[in-house]
Amino acid sequence: MLPETFGNLISLQELYLSNNQITGLPESIGRLRNLEYFNISNNQLTELPEAIGKLKNLRRISLDGNPLLKNLNSTTKSTIECLKKKNVEIIISP
Repeated sequence: MLPETFGNLISLQELYLSNNQITGLPESIGRLRNLEYFNISNNQLTELPEAIGKLKNLRRISLDGNPLLKNLNSTTKSTIECLKKKNVEIIISP
């Protein structure tokens, strides 16, 4: 899990965290208001925090290779739907 202080990196525009065995994201991720591209592929995420839906500038998120894709819980489904409504490109490959 990333620390809550991660959300203090408010100027970040691109974030590449693939292949790190990350198991969770803090709610503070929603404070990364300038984030446009987020690659969190090939980790161990089982859910997405609702706060990802607050990322106003997010244009693309890569989620492939995470266990969350096998059994989407209601929070993750809701977050993905929120991103789709904002026309965020969601990269999920089999």
